[in-house]
Amino acid sequence: MNDLLQHIADGKGHTKCMLLSYLFISVLCLYTSNLYAQVNRHPQLAEYKSEKLFLFDANDSVQVEIELLKNDQNQPQLYRAYLSTGVCSDGLCKPVNIQIYWDLLGDFYEYETAKDAGLTKFDHMPFTADDHRRLHTILADTSSLLRDYYVEDLIDPQVKLRSKTIDGVTGATNTTFQATTVPGALYTVYTLWHFVNGTIRHRLFNNTVAMLSDSLIKQLLGSENGKYQRFMIAHLNEAQAEKFQQALMELVEYSKDDYVPHFALDKLPEATWQDATQYNQVLAFLPKMPFPVQTAILNKLTNTKMDAKGRSLLENHLVHTNSDVQRKLIKAILTK
Repeated sequence: MNDLLQHIADGKGHTKCMLLSYLFISVLCLYTSNLYAQVNRHPQLAEYKSEKLFLFDANDSVQVEIELLKNDQNQPQLYRAYLSTGVCSDGLCKPVNIQIYWDLLGDFYEYETAKDAGLTKFDHMPFTADDHRRLHTILADTSSLLRDYYVEDLIDPQVKLRSKTIDGVTGATNTTFQATTVPGALYTVYTLWHFVNGTIRHRLFNNTVAMLSDSLIKQLLGSENGKYQRFMIAHLNEAQAEKFQQALMELVEYSKDDYVPHFALDKLPEATWQDATQYNQVLAFLPKMPFPVQTAILNKLTNTKMDAKGRSLLENHLVHTNSDVQRKLIKAILTK
């Protein structure tokens, strides 16, 4: 490095250009990494319209406004709040100014910060791209160790860090908790996790339950989000299960979630298995179902007296199945 600097001092242009290029690229990398959360990674967020819902106490001194975001079809998509708050009392960490998004069940979805007010670590160092990825993972973990401790419990009082930018000293993160935070940003991470995953989650979840209408039920059942599908199936009463019977049958056939088809089968009205049009619709996609779903469907038909089409579909499956359990179930059904 000293030789390179000497070349620059001597006016050796080629080496000077090489070093300047290296320095430029290094600065550019640092700059772009700090923009990880600044750039909207979900462009559709900017297209949503917002509806003010209620005020929420983020802490003893800060209140935030919770908004519901809707798409151009007026369908609820996400919840949002802008949080601006201090995170520590020793002056070694900057306040956070951040936009938080939750999904319709109150689970963390995303965050954004302004270009001129990004998240920082100890000594006001900006978050890197890896720091942002790590924070996103931490905020999405509702069972984090951060849940059960005060922030003071996470600091090792025997290890001190001295700031290079201001006159101050702070404790280092206890090694036991290093995996639960971003290095150098314990207070920021702790504050954000408890805001994102505190009582606000329950408020948002309950708000969605209170909003449930036929259109929202249809939206959630028809989404490609297995979590939304499971939630909606669990919240259907008998009348709604009958009303949305076709949507439930489509979930049995099309859901990519391993558990949703089973939940949908259990929620289908009992009359489904006595109506030839309906049970034959289910039998029609039996061959392409995973083995556990096939077996669950056959169990549902054990008290059904099949029509000719249903018998034909079952006899065809009997020829192709390699399962003794399924063969036994089919033969029992066909003897009805």
